[in-house]
This record gives sequence, C-alpha cells and structure tokens, in this order.
Amino acid sequence: MIGKILEVETTEKDVLEMRENGIPEEEIPEIGSKRRYIRARHITKRSDQKIKVEMFLDADILDFRKSRSDESYQTQINSELRKLIVKEKEKEVVEIKRKILNDNDFLRELKDKPKAA
Repeated sequence: MIGKILEVETTEKDVLEMRENGIPEEEIPEIGSKRRYIRARHITKRSDQKIKVEMFLDADILDFRKSRSDESYQTQINSELRKLIVKEKEKEVVEIKRKILNDNDFLRELKDKPKAA
C-alpha cells in the first residue's frame, strides 16, 4: 500500500491563499468542496514508514527476541533501537545544557536582557 487516503475540505482560508498565490479563479475549488488524495510515502512521518533492510543478526539475539513475547522480533528490535535513540538524544541535551551553563558570555547576555513585561 502506498499510503492512506486523505480527504481534504476546501476552506475559505485555502481559497484566499490560492488567490494570493495567483492561481486562476477557474482552478480554485468551491469552499466546502472535498478532494481525495492518496497520501504519498514521502510525506508520511518517517517513524511510520517501514523500510526493508537485509541484515545479519547473531542467532542467539534472534532466538532471544523470538522467545520473549508475542510481539514480532522486528517490533522488539525497533523498540530497543528507539530506546537507544532516546538515550542518545537525552545525552545530547545534557551536553548542550552543560555548555550553556559554562558559557559566561551567554549567561552575562541573559542577565542583561530586560525582563518581558
């Protein structure tokens, strides 16, 4: 399946934007009209896409994952990899915070910035 079918209703805002963008009047749909589109793969969320990858796993890893639960081993492996990504991003945030808190120029600039009313 390429993607989900999206139904889009034309709003007044859509019509105004089309006019502002120079679309000819005869090509502008009526307000409230509905159009259907097949959602293309390239505009789906990346985490919703499934990409076939051929790779070799150690037998004991695969056996362990297959025996763990009713979930497919692929789902389990994806879940574990996502956890690693989250941990890595958390480490990056901590590192950025550390750099900011040790940046005296930034802290001075922050201190001198007038408070918003």
